[in-house]
Amino acid sequence: MKRCYNSGVMKQAIFPKKYHQKPGSRQGEITAWLLSIFLVVATIFLSNRSELSVWFLVIDGIVILSALLISFGNYVSRNSSLELSEDGIAFFNGIRRIEMAWDEINEIVEISSRLGPKIWIISDTERIAFQKKSVIKWKDKVQDQIGFEETDEILESIMNRLPHLEIKNEGYYYPEE
Repeated sequence: MKRCYNSGVMKQAIFPKKYHQKPGSRQGEITAWLLSIFLVVATIFLSNRSELSVWFLVIDGIVILSALLISFGNYVSRNSSLELSEDGIAFFNGIRRIEMAWDEINEIVEISSRLGPKIWIISDTERIAFQKKSVIKWKDKVQDQIGFEETDEILESIMNRLPHLEIKNEGYYYPEE
């Protein structure tokens, strides 16, 4: 299905406008840290009673590393923002800031993925990628919501500013099963 954001009457965009990504559930992060704490306490307790196998320490390290990576991913997600201004687009994800002037943007691509569509805004030197609003369900029950809630508004503002571009739909990012 092709969406056309720049047909009809051009709306006057109000700049600057800043959008924030909807923070996802932190349940996985909490579970990983609780498991890490439990395993470290169990390892300390067992080491006082007998000699431990090196595998206990390896498993502890893997679980702690997993908890750190989940926390890092949540930090990046919570701090992701997209700003549209008269000069162009700026994207910040908690680690780095990417800025593109309107005339630098060459392509806008929508790519389907398992967690919902992603939008790529591409210039010659940079790429901004952000998640469209997606609902994650399991057994017909909503488990989480991720991405930028105002994606349609963001795309409409971009397409009004860049009427010569079309949003390309590149299909699936991951092979379909």
